[in-house]
Amino acid sequence: MAIDEGTENITVTKSDRCTRAEFIVDDQDGVVLIFSRQRTYILGGEVKHRLDLPVTRRALTQIAAQQFVINAQLTITGTQFMQIVNKVGDILRQEDIA
Repeated sequence: MAIDEGTENITVTKSDRCTRAEFIVDDQDGVVLIFSRQRTYILGGEVKHRLDLPVTRRALTQIAAQQFVINAQLTITGTQFMQIVNKVGDILRQEDIA
């Protein structure tokens, strides 16, 4: 038989955080992979539970024409986004080589 110790109310905060994003860019088609994790916190910031969520995957062909609005100030397509990622990658790589 279980011993009843009463009940207690605690504050729980759930948050969904993007933990990692991968961009695979080549001449044919790019891929965006987003890995998310859900964490449950209790008062004081202690992580009580962690759950890895299904990976979000999109090929560039799926999002090429889709428009993304960022902070209500900038609108870019999936193609433009992947071009930016590719260009930034090239710039950073050149810095590393130098």
